[in-house]
Amino acid sequence: MLTAPAETRKERVLGLDILRTAAILAVICIHSLENTSYVTPGDTVAGAFGRSLFLYIGIISVPVFIMLTGYLQLNAKPTAKYFKGIFSILGIYVFYSIVTGLVRYYYFSETIPNETNIFIGYIKFTLTYFNIGYAWYVEMFIGLFFLVPYLSVISRSFKRQRDFSVFMIVLIGIFGVSESVNSLFGFKVLPEWWNGFAPNKSGAWPLVYFFAGAYIRRYQPKFYRAMLAVCYAGLILLFSVVTAKFRSVGSVWWSLPAIALSVLAFLTLYDLKSDNKPLRFVFKYTSVLSFEVFLISYIIDRLVWKEGFIISALNVRLPYYPLIILLIYLLSMTVAVLRYSACRGITVLFKKDKKWKNSI
Repeated sequence: MLTAPAETRKERVLGLDILRTAAILAVICIHSLENTSYVTPGDTVAGAFGRSLFLYIGIISVPVFIMLTGYLQLNAKPTAKYFKGIFSILGIYVFYSIVTGLVRYYYFSETIPNETNIFIGYIKFTLTYFNIGYAWYVEMFIGLFFLVPYLSVISRSFKRQRDFSVFMIVLIGIFGVSESVNSLFGFKVLPEWWNGFAPNKSGAWPLVYFFAGAYIRRYQPKFYRAMLAVCYAGLILLFSVVTAKFRSVGSVWWSLPAIALSVLAFLTLYDLKSDNKPLRFVFKYTSVLSFEVFLISYIIDRLVWKEGFIISALNVRLPYYPLIILLIYLLSMTVAVLRYSACRGITVLFKKDKKWKNSI
């Protein structure tokens, strides 16, 4: 998915590419929950546990992408070259917004309320980030993109690790602790103004993950990978059981469960390396195309669940959930590869044509 343009590196780190691929699968996982009957905990403990399990598996989606931005952009500078990167991001977004609008209009026969000209309506939906159901992330990231060089100055300004650690504790307290404590009690116990305003709560919580990524980049903490993986799996089970049987301990991106699981996932994989060339090749391109997969997965998700899934009873869909997520991912990746290959082919032809004209 979308992260700020990476700093120039001598070689790609396999762990970072795996993280980005895992995060895009988590995006599809958490959004596909809307197509089961467990959007809220079901009538049975088993049903509620199943829904909660997939919820906490998918909750790392957006946080990991923002952490990757903080990690890769620790030394970002406010240069013209950096800011020009926004145009490629917007270009890809507009392309997939157009594709999504065409499918919504011609296949799903959707109209725009209070808009007589359907095409003007979808242009407005593109500009307001409503055309693609997940495009709020693009809107959020545009602001983050321009802030990155200045946030990175803050990340580099800490002279001691202890000072940066205290800063992270403060951020986690402001966002994660307040959200989780209030969710647990069912009413506001701690102040949570910085988490944003209802119903969307579009607050400043991405800062937690940006600075977490920058912190890991600066100090490169090392732990036993197996221990981190066990802790990650154990917490997912714990949070799922508590949420299904009692009350949610926080199921939004700025809650303590989201912060804990995202940081554990990142620490488990961020420094993973391998000399396996086929493996590195596969994850390189699944990583490079993650933003495109994210954008097109919205309409692919709708097509698969509406037309491609023969089981109509929502309450029996959950057991097939992993297979459906994989199908949505593979179809989305296919579309992304086709667009990417077409653009690369056009670019190569244009360069050859230019060389031929210059040789005349």
